[in-house]
Amino acid sequence: MKSLGFGVKLQRALVWVGLALGVTASALAEPNPRAEDLYLRTEYRQSLSLLSRDSGDAAVNNLAGRNYYMMGDFKRAIEYFQRAVDAEPINSSHALWLGRAWGRRAETANPIFAPGYAIKARQWMERAVQLNDKNGEALSDLFEYYLEAPGF
Repeated sequence: MKSLGFGVKLQRALVWVGLALGVTASALAEPNPRAEDLYLRTEYRQSLSLLSRDSGDAAVNNLAGRNYYMMGDFKRAIEYFQRAVDAEPINSSHALWLGRAWGRRAETANPIFAPGYAIKARQWMERAVQLNDKNGEALSDLFEYYLEAPGF
């Protein structure tokens, strides 16, 4: 068998690391560095104003969803996280954020609808862990869900 050069080995290792972490190329790219910076500085409305609302890009939709989530608009956050999941169905982070949004919607919803939302939260958090069992945030959120959510 022919020996591969160091560069090729490194490139393959990085691909495997990315796959193991559930990271895709678009998840590594920031949708808009300025919008991401505004999000990190809790300027959510300003961040949203820089994003294309009808983008098919998963990273853009994830950032829009996080902005809405932080503003407490969980219904809109779910819409954008669902778009991110649809664009990148194997991204653990998108599934986790969608689960979080369903969970917060369950916490703030009419008691009649809350159980259905809570079930969706659990399903998406479990999906996030299935996609990447090394995703510490997903494991922690799912564990917390199991401990605190009422049984339905």
